[in-house]
Amino acid sequence: MRRLNTIRDIHVGKMAIVFGCGTSVRLFDRYKENRPDDLLILGVNDIGEYMAPDYNCIFDSPDAFTEKRLRTILDTPSPVITNCREWAKYGKETYVVNFNGRGVWHDFAKSGTIAYGIVSPYTAVVCAYHLGCREIGMLGVDFTPDHYNRRDGRHNQAYRLDELNAEFAELEEELYSRLCRFVNLSPESEIHSVTKYDLDDFLEFGIKE
Repeated sequence: MRRLNTIRDIHVGKMAIVFGCGTSVRLFDRYKENRPDDLLILGVNDIGEYMAPDYNCIFDSPDAFTEKRLRTILDTPSPVITNCREWAKYGKETYVVNFNGRGVWHDFAKSGTIAYGIVSPYTAVVCAYHLGCREIGMLGVDFTPDHYNRRDGRHNQAYRLDELNAEFAELEEELYSRLCRFVNLSPESEIHSVTKYDLDDFLEFGIKE
């Protein structure tokens, strides 16, 4: 188990996609077997049923997941970025980070703490920034009915869409002030406050003004 700040800026020069578990992750199907070499993928929770990310960002304890979802996480070979030290007990390669507070940014190099949000993809985007990525997209952060791997109806955070949109807008602004571009690659996402961007253009050209 290591602290996340021990690998700060390890991926400078790479672009990143943060994967949520919404249905729009399927837009990435045609890239799964031949993804760009300079692309870093951070996923959340049981995204490993779709593909193994470079890092799996999990900000809940193991007992928060059903047995099936927990087994998917444990069977996914990706290292875990987490604020919960319990994951290391399962033999997972683990990078631990502490939180500053919602939307609160400190000097990561000194404090080793990060800003967090209501939902895990927000915090995963922050992690991508601290790992050195300066072009970050998110995909599958939809808040539409169902997930990519289960038909479970209305998203349990959909009632907070106004709050989520405000929080993600502040994240885009904060990252922009740090010379980092952040876009939403899902055309169906209910997070309309983050600039929408075409996935193919992102992967081929990066983020253009």
